[in-house]
Amino acid sequence: MGKIKLVLDVIEDIRGTVGFFMFIMEEAIQTASMACWLLWRAGLKSEAKQLASWAKAELVEPARGFCSDYGSLAYPMNECFSRFYEASKRAFDVYEKLE
Repeated sequence: MGKIKLVLDVIEDIRGTVGFFMFIMEEAIQTASMACWLLWRAGLKSEAKQLASWAKAELVEPARGFCSDYGSLAYPMNECFSRFYEASKRAFDVYEKLE
């Protein structure tokens, strides 16, 4: 019974770590998104576009890759995070196209 508990503990730790990583990336993306909105409202359009580009490259794409590679370990949370990352990419695309 001890070996089974150890295996279950390891599995839970892996699922928890994967889920927590995806959650922290989601929080970082939300922070960047709010900053884009504030920059845009303040009339700092160039800065908002730069932040949107950075957020896509440095937050959204790595999160999408991680979710694609390891997210299934935290199923079904990976499905929700995958959709969030796609929606975030599209939102940052909009900021990049605004004039």
